[in-house]
Amino acid sequence: MTEQLTLFQNLPPDAADAALEAEVDPGTGSLDELFRLTPAWRTGRDYLALLEAPGADRTEMSRFIDAVSTNETYFYRESGHFAALAATVLPVLLPRGRPVRVWCAGSSTGEEAYTLRIVCDETVRRHGGDVQITGTDINTTVVAAAREGVYRERSVRLVPPEVLRTCFESSAEGAWRVRRELRDRVDFRVQNLLVDPAPDGSPFDVIFCRNVMIY
Repeated sequence: MTEQLTLFQNLPPDAADAALEAEVDPGTGSLDELFRLTPAWRTGRDYLALLEAPGADRTEMSRFIDAVSTNETYFYRESGHFAALAATVLPVLLPRGRPVRVWCAGSSTGEEAYTLRIVCDETVRRHGGDVQITGTDINTTVVAAAREGVYRERSVRLVPPEVLRTCFESSAEGAWRVRRELRDRVDFRVQNLLVDPAPDGSPFDVIFCRNVMIY
């Protein structure tokens, strides 16, 4: 789906218009799944009109966003960033006498936000204080997955063995689940960074937006 949208964006205007008017091929896999063809709308232009119509069904827009968004992530990705947070940033912020607020924007399925939770907890044990973590993503499906906190081996491959033992529990079919005491202390929400206000409308002390900036 993403590849086909990229190709469409690169078309000259006339060709793009023609593509929008063309009928969707029912055998196109994920596109067929997304469009769910009916006699009422069989073209890309029909579908765009559906999404933009006054009073349009927000469920359809959520389905579209889920289909085209990218959600590649894993625990301790680019670990130097977490090391800098623990060694340089948090020791300055924690002694101020109020909770440090951390926002993980574009949190996807939760690996980055939970890594932040683990790293912040380790730092708090050394320095005292409190850290609050909020994770947001535009994709409703990945936010639901983040709240569940269940991950396959690929996602946890860089987690230190001691952290895997103390912060995770074995789940079905060889998966790992973040322990409840950690899951309960990461607040995951659905949010569109372009139009929605910051969570709670309050300033954050630290913002991780790596999953946004990469793409």
